[in-house]
Amino acid sequence: MPYEITVNLEQGFAHLVYSGMVDLAQRISAREEVFRLVKEHGLCRSLVDTSGSDLRLTMPEVLKFANSFRELGIPRGYHVACVIAPHDQLSSMLEVAASTDGLNIRVFIREADAIAWLQAF
Repeated sequence: MPYEITVNLEQGFAHLVYSGMVDLAQRISAREEVFRLVKEHGLCRSLVDTSGSDLRLTMPEVLKFANSFRELGIPRGYHVACVIAPHDQLSSMLEVAASTDGLNIRVFIREADAIAWLQAF
């Protein structure tokens, strides 16, 4: 799998790190695993790092993925911070599309900024 998921209980978030080429099916699979761990540990935050990956999603797939969050029954107050590569326009588009659908999501270039934002909640 082109991703690794850990749970940071000390800081209270699930941490998903992508590497290599990632397609839509892998994004969906990783998200399902993250939400399973989030529910198991009673967490309400996730840190997603796509900066070391090559996302192989078309624009329609990005929109499909972003719009599918509402079907997941995400708990109120759930926050997602994404660390992206500076040139990653697809993840920026995901933030816009998912946030208009009610997901509390923000993208960052630096991991420290992403963690600081998550810890504010």
